[in-house]
Amino acid sequence: HYNYLIVTVTDPEDDLSAVRYASGIREASDFEGGLYGTPVTLGSDHQAVFRITRRGTYTFYAVDSAGNESVLTVYIR
Repeated sequence: HYNYLIVTVTDPEDDLSAVRYASGIREASDFEGGLYGTPVTLGSDHQAVFRITRRGTYTFYAVDSAGNESVLTVYIR
């Protein structure tokens, strides 16, 4: 039996240039404009599904072509 995390990322202009994640609590600047972190591939529904294999804290990051950044930190217990 596995647990899953579903991440949904949307952008009003639909022009995301990078979606990434990293372990720990991070700020947008830690992702260096989308160059740092593990890439996330979104499906046509703008979602990615992660199988949870260990507890911890993860931060998700998205940036669009205009440079607008967003971060979300998730705590897996």
